[in-house]
Amino acid sequence: MAPVPQNGQVARPGWRWFLDEVSNNVYRARLVDAAGRTVETTGSDPAALLSWCQQAAADIEQTLKAER
Repeated sequence: MAPVPQNGQVARPGWRWFLDEVSNNVYRARLVDAAGRTVETTGSDPAALLSWCQQAAADIEQTLKAER
């Protein structure tokens, strides 16, 4: 699995990654696109959170394409 990007880096084309430790070994992960759309989840494994966020972002992009 690829390393988890640093805060503010592109984690998926058009989406920036943010990871905050909200409690001991508990993280809030977010991807935010240029339009302000956000996907967010919480858990203890940053790599798994990144994967979930990337899939959720892909789902949003697919929905937006279908609506055009």
